[in-house]
Amino acid sequence: MYRCSNCGGSMSVPQENCPVCGAIILGVVCEACNYTGTKSEFIKNINRCPRCNTHVEIPGSSQEDLSRRSAPVRPNLPKNNKAVIAGVLAFVSLCGGGIFAGIPAIIMGVLALREIKESPTPLAGKGQAWAGILCGAFGLTLAACVILLMILGSIGSAG
Repeated sequence: MYRCSNCGGSMSVPQENCPVCGAIILGVVCEACNYTGTKSEFIKNINRCPRCNTHVEIPGSSQEDLSRRSAPVRPNLPKNNKAVIAGVLAFVSLCGGGIFAGIPAIIMGVLALREIKESPTPLAGKGQAWAGILCGAFGLTLAACVILLMILGSIGSAG
């Protein structure tokens, strides 16, 4: 038996919502011992009453219900090679490759995004392309700051 925690209405058939008030069913009552508990208490005990260990049907806890709620499976799309190269160059630019890897990472990322957008078939790699653009720009900016500090340091020590 199931009892609505909102209106107290009971029902004999497992339901997700109370047929009286429409609230989500939180309380579950064991028919064998009249123990009332939350759905999570019964589910943790593998759909059995925590007090008397009697099997209780719980709405939304069957494997079929859980599989319906799982995230949709993404198809295994082919990756855009330029996006992969942009991601690798982005990593190199952040590890000290600055100018030498930052500029190509940005270029490859932009080209990859364009190819992904214009491709007649869906392609994966949009995230890597954006990583190439953003991390390449950050690595480039970091390298420019280091070069500027080196120039300012040499001017300050010469004077």
